[in-house]
Amino acid sequence: MPSDELIDDRHAVDVWLVAPGASPDSGSERWSAVLAAPERQRASRLLDPEHRARFVFAHGLKREILARYTGERPQDLRFTAGVRGKPVLVPADPSAHVPPAHFNMSHTRDLVALAVCRTVPIGIDVEAIRPVSPGLARRFFSAREAVALEALTGDARQRAFFRVWTAKEAVTKALGTGIAHGLDRFAVTVAHDAPLALEWMEGDATAPMTWTLHALPVPPDFAGALAIPVRSEAACVQFRTL
Repeated sequence: MPSDELIDDRHAVDVWLVAPGASPDSGSERWSAVLAAPERQRASRLLDPEHRARFVFAHGLKREILARYTGERPQDLRFTAGVRGKPVLVPADPSAHVPPAHFNMSHTRDLVALAVCRTVPIGIDVEAIRPVSPGLARRFFSAREAVALEALTGDARQRAFFRVWTAKEAVTKALGTGIAHGLDRFAVTVAHDAPLALEWMEGDATAPMTWTLHALPVPPDFAGALAIPVRSEAACVQFRTL
């Protein structure tokens, strides 16, 4: 897909989802070939072959997709650590003072999610739904979220937990703080039949009106969310496939 067909609206966000069924082992040499030496070293330290293959797949895929936005070869892309270690694209032109695109990636099992935006930092998170301790919501979330989750039972509570978790992870990744920001310092929608939204943020009364959250269209055994620090009418989200 030509780069000029990507992200052509103000605050447009492209979301790339590679769903389960795309084997991380497929073409692993191809993905490994575009990685930088530090990435290959990180992969070599993963003892589990399946985890190692998924890492190579996700990071090789990240490079191939981002190259569509920069016009560079995937293997030539350079990254640096931003605030709290969040990866940032280094401009090919040394005189440029802003990255060619903001991006954020998350992967779990063999599901990879990558969000790209030219104008503002974004955050994305995907998780495989699995059993969790009932006390985790009380430990990490705001009181209002914990109470809402405790009103649910069984599978509904489990799915709602990961809906909240991925949304909160996406927000902290967009902020560039990671969960060190404190997942209890803001609240998101818990109810599955309501649109995902930021409902409250400590110290920022305008946050519910200036953030946009999207639940990702992921397979049933997963949860995923995208966070954009602009109001909904100013954000345009496009879902892309390879």
